[in-house]
Amino acid sequence: MPILARLYAPEAFGVTALFVSLTTIFGVLACMRYELSIVLPENDSEAANLLGVSLLFTLIITFCTALIIWFGSTFILGWINMSELAPYLWLIPIGVLFQGLFTAFNYWNTRTKHFTRLSIANVSKQISNTTGTLGAGFAGYATGGAMIVANVGSQVIATIVLGGQILRDNAKFLIKSINWRKMTASMKRYRKFPIYSSWSILLNTISWQLPALILGVFFSPKIVGYYALGFRVIQMPMQLIGQAISQVFIQRAAKAKNENKLTPLVDELIRHLFVIGLFPALLLSIIGKDLFVIIFGYNWLEAGVYSQILSVFGLIWFVSSPMSTLFSVLGMQKIGLKVQFVILSTRIIALLTGVYFNDGRLAIILFSISGIVSYCILLILILDKADIHFMKLWRFLYSLIMKTSPFLFIILIVSLSSENSTLILLFSLFTTFLYYFVNKDLIFRDLVSGSPHNG
Repeated sequence: MPILARLYAPEAFGVTALFVSLTTIFGVLACMRYELSIVLPENDSEAANLLGVSLLFTLIITFCTALIIWFGSTFILGWINMSELAPYLWLIPIGVLFQGLFTAFNYWNTRTKHFTRLSIANVSKQISNTTGTLGAGFAGYATGGAMIVANVGSQVIATIVLGGQILRDNAKFLIKSINWRKMTASMKRYRKFPIYSSWSILLNTISWQLPALILGVFFSPKIVGYYALGFRVIQMPMQLIGQAISQVFIQRAAKAKNENKLTPLVDELIRHLFVIGLFPALLLSIIGKDLFVIIFGYNWLEAGVYSQILSVFGLIWFVSSPMSTLFSVLGMQKIGLKVQFVILSTRIIALLTGVYFNDGRLAIILFSISGIVSYCILLILILDKADIHFMKLWRFLYSLIMKTSPFLFIILIVSLSSENSTLILLFSLFTTFLYYFVNKDLIFRDLVSGSPHNG
């Protein structure tokens, strides 16, 4: 990322962010959310038919996306005010196809507990994406188009890697198990997923992609680029950890629900998430600007400010995101849909307020505040359904903040007393290592073993 930020201008990041936004909005509906149901049946044969349903809907949604791009490209380009995307709109259906295939394979992989396959696929995706983007940049093609092609290509490679491993090991069983009659029965049994969860994830995805879309329409690709990099620094590590935890958690939660052991599982996980995410989020809120100047260059200073604004919101999202899978496990899709509608509404109001005052930074501030409030409410709803006592969790969180404060206070003093960004960064890295070393037993031993937390 430090090299990419020096090879590619903020405008290139902005164009890529808009492409990813459009692809993601179409792509999240690829399986019509039937992929979530793959981990739920006790019978592997039924799960195999749900995989078949997911793959079938992926083909249908891809075809519909291609029709929309074919007939609506002029409208789309005019709406987002981004003519640079014109040559790459045809890549959106391809991105949707492989995003849907990967998602379906991913949940089958989660059911079968072959997490090494997913690791290999994700590593392949990141290596191919980074290699392609860097190669184009060094070859003199440092454009948004190069980043878009590398992004789609890496998704194709990851899907082939994951799907190839699954078909190698499970092809005979899948072919034997899947048939139209069972697929139809599975569609009917789990119809709540397309009825409620599909709308819920669509609203959620639109709300996540709103900043890039609105900033692109009303401001400029450069502002979108600042936001894209600022949020990416927060999102990438937390999403990497959060998705890995979610994949394991939804499978364990489904089992724990059947065994009436869901409450201790949720209580343990939420503590781990706060321990892992609290310190880096608060640290970024203090040194974000200095961090970006050193790593990405002075041209990205504004992106560092955005990262400071979004840091606490990133923490709340990191904690609540794995927890939100409980809406599916507990059959709360209808409530989840209502929550996502509220989240989307508040974000639209927040961002358009910034547009009204013609202030991109204000738009990001209000977007962050709306996210903090909305996801705190979502978290409280989930805790209530999981029979977690909120005050007990608050006492744990208060204790964790008190333990974290001395580390952050020292960093704050150093950052205020020194203008040497390199010194601030080095000191922050040392303090971060010290924080995780002190909390290593709570983070690693319990998270891996699943042993109960007694604190």
